Amino acid sequence: MIYLIFAMGFAVLVTIIAIQNSMPVTINFLSWSVNTSFAIVVLASAGAGVLIALLGQWVIQLRLRLSLRQSEKRVHELEKALIKTQMLDQDIRLVEKNDI
Repeated sequence: MIYLIFAMGFAVLVTIIAIQNSMPVTINFLSWSVNTSFAIVVLASAGAGVLIALLGQWVIQLRLRLSLRQSEKRVHELEKALIKTQMLDQDIRLVEKNDI
């Protein structure tokens, strides 16, 4: 919840900065040159940052899901082994009881 509050505050701050600074700027990259509003540059940069953060979060969640799936598989295998061991233990006790 605190993350959402922080994100909303950041979005409001970026929007205020963009609205207050709407002067034209020239963006140069290699041989390209684009004339645009500074507000568009600020909003596009913030949007790109959000997309990069979401992509990073998605990768982390994917890794956690894979780890969880492996752990659940291991737990299932161990539970099966435990049941098998318990059944063998019961069989041994029955044999010992019948031998007496």
